[in-house]
Amino acid sequence: MPAPLKNHVHRSIHFMAILFGLIIVVLTISRANYLTQDVSIKVDQASMEEQAESISDKIEENVVEQIVVTVDRPIEVIDEAPVEAVELVVIPVVEPDSSPRLPPALCTAGFIVTDIGRPLYPIDPKYDGLGLLGEFFTAADCGPSRLAMIWGVDGNFYIIGAKIWLKKNPTHNLVAAFLGTGFRCEDGDSDVSCNTWSLSDTVSVDDLLKIQAYYEFFDTADCVNCG
Repeated sequence: MPAPLKNHVHRSIHFMAILFGLIIVVLTISRANYLTQDVSIKVDQASMEEQAESISDKIEENVVEQIVVTVDRPIEVIDEAPVEAVELVVIPVVEPDSSPRLPPALCTAGFIVTDIGRPLYPIDPKYDGLGLLGEFFTAADCGPSRLAMIWGVDGNFYIIGAKIWLKKNPTHNLVAAFLGTGFRCEDGDSDVSCNTWSLSDTVSVDDLLKIQAYYEFFDTADCVNCG
């Protein structure tokens, strides 16, 4: 082989060797960089996972701490004004009682005959001095059947009138009861100073019973239309 060609071949082989060496170096460096990046990525990923786990642990610790603080914190009691006890008053329901309000003997005893020949039934002592009106009030306390036996009562009406003398001046309520029943004043300058009241008209039994509650004001009484 001529010397010039031989030299050229040697240079070419040497160049190829250098180029091949450079390629190997480049590939080695690239591989090293790739491995380094991969390791770096793995390291970064592991670091992020550690940070996330650390943050999670801190959050759990804070939550537990809040719970412990909340549980351990004493309960605040707000002072309020004492509530007064309310006493319940039970009012019994009372059914209408048809039984006598007086001792049975007073309501069942027979009558006596007066000098003028009329029957006279027993009178409750609290109506003493009221004569026929006291007999009427006593019979009303005993019940409807007894009241129907009383002289002067005709069905649902009282027909013999009444005249009442008072112990003292009447109250406004008593004056209203008298006037509402049909009584009229027979003395005094005004109704509130009137001590004598007279009823001459026939009135219902219910109307006459409106003055019964004021019997303690009554001193004496008599009939008006009793013949």
